[in-house]
Amino acid sequence: MRQNGHTDPRGSGETMMADWYDLLACWFLGNELHDVRFKDMIVTEIAWRLRVAKGDEPLYLLACLTPAVVKDLYRNTAVDAPMRRFIVDVVVKYGKAASVMGLGAQYPVEFVQSVLVGAFRELEKVRAKAAPNVEKGANKTVRWNQGPLTTRSSPSALAAGILKAQVAAVPANQDAELMWDDCAYHEHTRLGWPCSKVKPWG
Repeated sequence: MRQNGHTDPRGSGETMMADWYDLLACWFLGNELHDVRFKDMIVTEIAWRLRVAKGDEPLYLLACLTPAVVKDLYRNTAVDAPMRRFIVDVVVKYGKAASVMGLGAQYPVEFVQSVLVGAFRELEKVRAKAAPNVEKGANKTVRWNQGPLTTRSSPSALAAGILKAQVAAVPANQDAELMWDDCAYHEHTRLGWPCSKVKPWG
């Protein structure tokens, strides 16, 4: 791969994953320095890259959300931290069954629970949109590709089943919505500060 006149021996996938890691590392640096503006800028950059991403490119970001990374984030952020909500929403929007099968005991319980709640909310939206199109008296069912889930199912299996159900229920031309108003995931919103993108003099 050749960039700026230099040859990068890494493949495009490795380069993309390294870029996501670098952005996450920058956010952690900003968090360590208590630099709200810098952290918000990083979130905006990540959100922009997700908007213009093609195909399965966002999955490289999900691959960066290892147990160590997520644990570190949850250990160093408040319960209502926007970055927590951001990574959960990214997993719910872009996650596939294969990419969430690893969600289990190694991840913070709060993270796994949030992903499950987010996935169910998206599923409820799908059901609500589909309801008007269902003939009166017909039973609306959602196909669970994974098969029946029992009380013994692990959180990862349950998360995978929910996401598979979304894929089965959502038409190909529709996509789960994600709050792409950057400020929804900015730290300044939680703190009640003005957005750094707005000039203080108007």
